[in-house]
Amino acid sequence: MDAVLDPRLVLQAQLAAAAAEKARREMLDAAVLRQEAILGMSANGASVRQIAAAIGCSPAVVQSSLERARGRRPRLRGRENHVAYELHLAVTQKLLEDPVGVVQKGLLGLERMRERPRGPVGEGWTSRWEELLKGDLEELRKRMLATNEEAEDLRHMSPFMGVLDDAERRDAIRKAKSLAAR
Repeated sequence: MDAVLDPRLVLQAQLAAAAAEKARREMLDAAVLRQEAILGMSANGASVRQIAAAIGCSPAVVQSSLERARGRRPRLRGRENHVAYELHLAVTQKLLEDPVGVVQKGLLGLERMRERPRGPVGEGWTSRWEELLKGDLEELRKRMLATNEEAEDLRHMSPFMGVLDDAERRDAIRKAKSLAAR
C-alpha cells in the first residue's frame, strides 16, 4: 500500500525542524558568549570561585568555560598579535549583532585611511579590506580571525575604528594580555 503524505503535516514538520535548528544555533552562540564573558571576568582578575558565585554556577562549569574559550584561540606570536586578534574577535561578535553598521564603519575607516598617503603595501592592505568588506560576511569573519600571515598583517592595519566602545576595547586588551601571559 502506498503511503500518502499529507502536505500540511510535511510543512509542519519542516517548519518545526527549521525552528529547532535555529534554537540550537542560538543556544550554541549563547554558550560561546557566556564563555567569552567568563574569560573576560577572569582577565579582569576575578577568581574561578568569584565568577561561579556571581553567575550562579559551579566552579567546574567556570573552569570548563575558561578552557573552551582559551581553546578556541590560536597560538600567536607576540603580545601585539594577541591584542589585534582579540580586538578583531570582538569586532566579529559585533558583526553578528549589526552587520550593516559594522561594515559601514569599516568602509568609513577605509576612507579615512586612504586620506593619508600610504606606500604600495599599505594600499594593498586597504584594497584587500575593501574587497572583504564588500564581499560575503562569513568570509570577512573567517579572514579577520585566520592565523596566516595575511590575516595578521590585515589585523594590524584595521579599518574598524569606532566599532568597539572603550569598555569593549579594554576587555579585549585584557583578554589578550592574560592569554599572552600563558
